[in-house]
Amino acid sequence: MKAAWSVALALLLVVALAGCSGLRSQVPETVNYVLHAPLAGEPVPASAAAPSGPLSSRALKVAPVVAQPGYDGDRILLLGADRSLGYFAASRWVEPLPAMVGTLAVEMLRDTAALRSVLDEAAPFVADYRLRLTIRRFDAEYPSPGRSPRITVSLAGTVARADRAILENFVVQAQVEASADRMTAVVTAFEQAAQRALGEAVQRTLGVLQTASD
Repeated sequence: MKAAWSVALALLLVVALAGCSGLRSQVPETVNYVLHAPLAGEPVPASAAAPSGPLSSRALKVAPVVAQPGYDGDRILLLGADRSLGYFAASRWVEPLPAMVGTLAVEMLRDTAALRSVLDEAAPFVADYRLRLTIRRFDAEYPSPGRSPRITVSLAGTVARADRAILENFVVQAQVEASADRMTAVVTAFEQAAQRALGEAVQRTLGVLQTASD
């Protein structure tokens, strides 16, 4: 009798575990997304041609990007009509947003070949100038029912000398409407908006440095 009860309990445990496994399988796995700078050979959106003059001997360090409250995580954010911040389910950036934006900024500045070197904060070298970027907005919103999400990327920038004397403050912004209400299309629109906003930030930064170096 005892053996029969043991067999019955074992069967119940197997069934319960199988049920739990089935429930877990219904939960969508989180997909991690990454944004890239324009490929080599492609035009950098909104950026200027590499300026001539003394910039080729100058170094710029990109400080760690800071973010407005709510924009410092790895969630792909969705701005509600009531100005509340939500996020897309089962979708994240591959790393916290400030780190990803900082990487893009360094890559796009390097791609201009305008400066002797462009450094991130981890580089143990002294630079002539510093660029600080702040994420003001980096979100999607539905402009009206039935339409695809509109992406807004807004960044504030500060260009300073190595002695922290500020040369200029600026704000750049780009908006792109996704081609469809699908996550892949939304991420593509995020990438386009980020490239446009950062392209303008690159242009503004190089212009300030050109003036300061003349």
